Amino acid sequence: MPRMLFAGALLAVVASSGCREAFVAHSDTVARAEGAELTVARMTELLFSVPDMQVTRETVDGLARLWVDYSLLARRLAQGDSLLDSSAVVGAMWPEVQEAVADSFRALRVADLLPIDSAAVDSAYRAGELRFIAHILRRFPSGVTAAQKEQKRREADGIRQRLLSGGTWTDGNRQNEDEGAAANNGGLGVISRGQMVPRFENVAYALGPGELSEVTETQFGYHIVFRPPLEDVRVEFAAAVTRATVDQVDSVYLADLLDRRAVEVRSSAAATIREVATAPERYRTSRKVLGTFDTGRFPVADFVRWFRVLPAQMQQRINVAPSEQIDFLVRQLIQQELLLEEAESEGVQLSPQTFNLVKQRYAADLDVVKQTINVSAESLAVAGTDLEEREWLGRVRVDQYMAVALRNEGRFVIVKPFLGDRLRDGADWEVHSAGIERVLERVRALRAAAGTVIAPPPEGQSDGTIRRE
Repeated sequence: MPRMLFAGALLAVVASSGCREAFVAHSDTVARAEGAELTVARMTELLFSVPDMQVTRETVDGLARLWVDYSLLARRLAQGDSLLDSSAVVGAMWPEVQEAVADSFRALRVADLLPIDSAAVDSAYRAGELRFIAHILRRFPSGVTAAQKEQKRREADGIRQRLLSGGTWTDGNRQNEDEGAAANNGGLGVISRGQMVPRFENVAYALGPGELSEVTETQFGYHIVFRPPLEDVRVEFAAAVTRATVDQVDSVYLADLLDRRAVEVRSSAAATIREVATAPERYRTSRKVLGTFDTGRFPVADFVRWFRVLPAQMQQRINVAPSEQIDFLVRQLIQQELLLEEAESEGVQLSPQTFNLVKQRYAADLDVVKQTINVSAESLAVAGTDLEEREWLGRVRVDQYMAVALRNEGRFVIVKPFLGDRLRDGADWEVHSAGIERVLERVRALRAAAGTVIAPPPEGQSDGTIRRE
């Protein structure tokens, strides 16, 4: 039998029962979610339809979990749940809510220090540790030659001489080749030590109020550095002093919090976290302890919750990070948990205005998911008033969307992780490891049989559409 026909025959066996089998009790299952079932046959059919996709265990597991989230979401919407009640909003927007509460608690701790009065601003300017600095740059081109450097030097000298002869800073700034600073009349904002390259910093910290530097060379080009007098930059400088004051209060509070609450990280934490980072969803309910504090423990499940909101680059680096860095991360996360606990003990809550803003962002994100999958309450209403019919239509739409998204290079709309948690908590759902393995075996067999030629399903077989019998 030719390879192409053999591949088609195999696919016919896989798909012969049609997509209807995804919605009936079936032992050959990848995942199930409150009465809906994703079969090995259907998942194989979906993956085989995308020949260039690399199919791994992680891929199939991830797709199965997406399907669970979509299915549970569609079911809730079919039942008339808007998922916009306060509990849903707070649960789904957990990171944003925690940040807002922490900010409110921070404001409470520094309330007695703010606003910074004029005398404090004057004193900070005279002390000189914080400095508003502006500059004009004649930038070196890539691969700058000695002749080009000399030309840039002459240009910078000319600008400086015109400034010393009564020219305005605004006029000089028109020749500024630092685009970002030029848009702010040359201003770099308020700096502190350690923020700039050493040569530039040394010059900036040698200037008195209103003084202009000599032409200064760094690896970026030639600079003319200026320290404006306070009255010219009072608003910006006062804001920087306020931020510095708040940061100092925060730093003292957080350092004391770690000691006061006896925070300790287990010696096994780094090794455990490296393992967890490879497949965090598998450890979502793990109670293994990573660290302790005076009134409790910090388990893996809590780490997974925070792991989801870490920047992607940090998530990817955890496996290769030194143990000391991982221990530091655990300590910081425990610190954040304790901060939120103390905020709650002080009665700090979201203001109505902040809650409304959070809810608006959540509703907008949820609308994108509903419209993309086509499972909004309005779209499911075409099935009529019968709940079973609406739920069935929701399952149809989820299956259709999975097929379309896979063909579109796997670009799936994502249910917010914490909304997914809320949907799964208390629901009857499961992802089957054995089913995932069977999918991998079948897809590999089909691809091996098909070679580089992917045969379409034989006429009369499933085309990926779910039909109601």
